[in-house]
Amino acid sequence: MSAPAPTIPATRTSANSGEVDSRSASDIFGPGGLNPKGDSDPSPQFEANITDLSEIEYLTRAGTVQGGDLKPHGYLHVLFSNPEVPVYAPVDSHLINYSYYYGIGNVVNYSLTFQVSCEVAFYVDHVRTVVDRIGAVASDLPAEDSRHNAILPALLFQAGELIGYTGGSSDYGNWDFGVLNTEVWKPLPETPYSHSPNIDKYRYAVCPYQYYDEQMRARYTELLGDEGCGP
Repeated sequence: MSAPAPTIPATRTSANSGEVDSRSASDIFGPGGLNPKGDSDPSPQFEANITDLSEIEYLTRAGTVQGGDLKPHGYLHVLFSNPEVPVYAPVDSHLINYSYYYGIGNVVNYSLTFQVSCEVAFYVDHVRTVVDRIGAVASDLPAEDSRHNAILPALLFQAGELIGYTGGSSDYGNWDFGVLNTEVWKPLPETPYSHSPNIDKYRYAVCPYQYYDEQMRARYTELLGDEGCGP
């Protein structure tokens, strides 16, 4: 069974300005990107698990508020008995940008964005180590902030190919997995939040697991529990 197509609104109007949203994929996904050269596919099929799910205790849905900040992505919580888990590309995609920075407790993190099609990208954050071909194009020194840098030309990863390893953030043992689709434009949630640099991403955020087939999606649904996938 193919993944359900995302809902495409008739118009994309900003709740703040009333203006129609006209930003391109490169504006939303960040620096770099395939943009018009990429293939169009608003409903790609994810073919590989993002990690070894036997090493994940549970998932947090996308679209929660953490520390007052609205999060467009979900979280994978690593079992405490597993210090590190692999991170795989779930679908053929291009690594278009990265950030290598100091996170909580001065633990260094990679944040990586992969473009799947003109409309869809996914990103992972709090990755602790990366494969050599990412390391070869990334900075040797961690930055003080998490601003992203374009990778030109973008690096192609095949579905199931190893990206790196992570044990999550130092305090919580969780890491980010988010999917953005430029064909989606959603209202902001009623849930109160005090600040959010991620509002633009939230507008385009979708359930990270909706692009898996029914059989693969069932395991993620089990790990999500009653709260559902979000956002």
